[in-house]
Amino acid sequence: MSLIKSLIHRGINEFKSYIKVCLVGLVGMIIQLIVFNILRHFMPPQYANAIATELAIISNFLLNNRYSFRQHRISRSHHGYSVLLKKGIHFNLISLFSLLIQVIVVSVGVHLLGRGIFIENGLVVLGVVLGSLINYFTYSRFIWRKKKTPS
Repeated sequence: MSLIKSLIHRGINEFKSYIKVCLVGLVGMIIQLIVFNILRHFMPPQYANAIATELAIISNFLLNNRYSFRQHRISRSHHGYSVLLKKGIHFNLISLFSLLIQVIVVSVGVHLLGRGIFIENGLVVLGVVLGSLINYFTYSRFIWRKKKTPS
């Protein structure tokens, strides 16, 4: 019975952590959509989305470190700036997979459906949704991995 309780508790904690990452992702998506909608008037939507996504990635790293994974926070006082920068770069590289998905979705979608504010924003949101589960898995396993406690 203890094993079942432990599994349920772990599942609930994992779900709470995922919800926090999704909330941070929502903030990042809002930043991304605002920047995207400004830049799309000056450049092709694929490039506007790439720049907007990079700004959202930086925001997401900082917010996830402070909020979603605060129990495993990477702080300069404990780890130094080099570890914070290294983890930030790892986070960015992992998040670039989401950018790749979005660029493909936006490019193919615009090619098939044409341009327009609703089409382009819908395609950006679709790309974000497709990348969220993969990003959560990799963030929680590689960036803010839990320290193993001695048995």
